[in-house]
Amino acid sequence: GHASREEILATNAIMHDKFFVVDGKYVWTGSANNSNSGTGGYNANAVVIVRSKDVASVYSAEFDKLWTRGEDCDKENDGIEEFALASGKVTTWFSPQDATLRYGVASLITRAQHEINIAVFFLTDKYVTANLIEAHRRGVKVRVIIDATAAKNGYSKHEVLRVAGLPVRIENWGGKMHMKAASIDDRYLVLGSMNWTSSGHYTNDENSLLVDSPGLVGQFDQYFERIWRMIPQEWQKRGARPDPESWESGTSCEDGVDNDFDALADHRDPGCSTTPPPLPGLPPHSIISKQEYQSIRGDYRLISPNSCHPSYPDWFVCLPPWPTVKCEDLPYRGFTVRGKDLLRLDSNGDGIGCNE
Repeated sequence: GHASREEILATNAIMHDKFFVVDGKYVWTGSANNSNSGTGGYNANAVVIVRSKDVASVYSAEFDKLWTRGEDCDKENDGIEEFALASGKVTTWFSPQDATLRYGVASLITRAQHEINIAVFFLTDKYVTANLIEAHRRGVKVRVIIDATAAKNGYSKHEVLRVAGLPVRIENWGGKMHMKAASIDDRYLVLGSMNWTSSGHYTNDENSLLVDSPGLVGQFDQYFERIWRMIPQEWQKRGARPDPESWESGTSCEDGVDNDFDALADHRDPGCSTTPPPLPGLPPHSIISKQEYQSIRGDYRLISPNSCHPSYPDWFVCLPPWPTVKCEDLPYRGFTVRGKDLLRLDSNGDGIGCNE
């Protein structure tokens, strides 16, 4: 028989979280796996330690959901949480129930005005890709670093971004570009375990933080700038990508690690030979105009919103422009309603949406 899409997604879902909760007041989280390459410094990762009983309580509750849930794997959509800490405001997001890419990451990109720096392992989500292209077209400086192994994936959007004019560099060192992080406008920081993929958004168990903190963004941007400059400009050109297990990629031929996940490491991998084979080709793609799309498909509709609806939280969660959105569908509860409440999210007229 044929499995349904839901069955396939459930089968492929993994527990991809990376967090520790210690003594009910510390949370260690980010992109690093607890491994020699992950926490040993060989892979590029972004990790934070949060000292907050409130944040620890939220993460402990998520752990309990993972520990006790049944075979259906569902986790209740109970809304995201926002906390004021000494270093800035932070919101906690868990996948798949909080729709982190759609309401968190994409909304910050949608409202970016000056600069976006992205360092991510996999970037395959087409809607976030559209948001990045739209940001670039309205004058935002966007730079992206992705992993060399991810660039071999046929769903990777790095070439689409390049064709649209965005600078994308593919790392060429030994180890992985394993971060799932971004900074926006010298103020907002995204980090956590979630790759920018359909699996990361819809199916895997993931944890993410959206942070409003110029200080932490400054630390991230300093590191981003250093690794951006480390990568030669040749790996920014259209079609250019280093073989992740080859002499093109730093120490990858002598590190004892299977860098391209083909069960062959170092001298056993053909890429490390004196006559390495060419990388397999990527699926073809093309960029067409809205007019061309209209002639093919009829009415052109941009699925991902270009701007936020007048009713939305102060610094994240763009609401979709459709009137069918309901409070129970939104990850954030109790936000300020601005302008006319066209979506009728402030039912009691107190200026706060979804607070009943």
